[in-house]
Amino acid sequence: GVRLGYNFANGQLDSAALNLGDAADINLSIGNVSYLSRGFSAAIYHRSYMSIDKKGRFGLFAEWELAGKMTRSKTGGAEDGGYSNIADNYRLSLNFAPGLAVYIFPNVCASVSFGLGGLQYNHIRQMDGEMNFTGKRDFSKLRFGLNLAEINIGVNIHLWSKKTDK
Repeated sequence: GVRLGYNFANGQLDSAALNLGDAADINLSIGNVSYLSRGFSAAIYHRSYMSIDKKGRFGLFAEWELAGKMTRSKTGGAEDGGYSNIADNYRLSLNFAPGLAVYIFPNVCASVSFGLGGLQYNHIRQMDGEMNFTGKRDFSKLRFGLNLAEINIGVNIHLWSKKTDK
């Protein structure tokens, strides 16, 4: 299968303050900060189904996904309308997610999957407000374990007929 995605986030913080009192001697304030982020993602995935009933309506599956994502984030002072920090993030990941499937109709399947981890590589390029290069960061991580933020519920439509025994 194929997945395509787009994300957009926009926000502004007029003012915030933190004062932990004289004993802690911590007093922090921040204000006039804006944030803008846009990103595109694409992924290809493969699912292998295993039936757990005789009619094949209920099943388990294992899914492997190869995904790429590009995001540009901007932060800066809100009073001048410009951005003082721009970051481009490029991410490539290989993920594993098992799940449960219920065939509502012969070619329509409702599913829930649980992200269990995978391998991820990130390249971040940092620039100032005039798009001058200020730095970069490359990192990768290998993670395995249940992530509650990666529980996906979906509907899949199979564009081909299931094989029938003759």
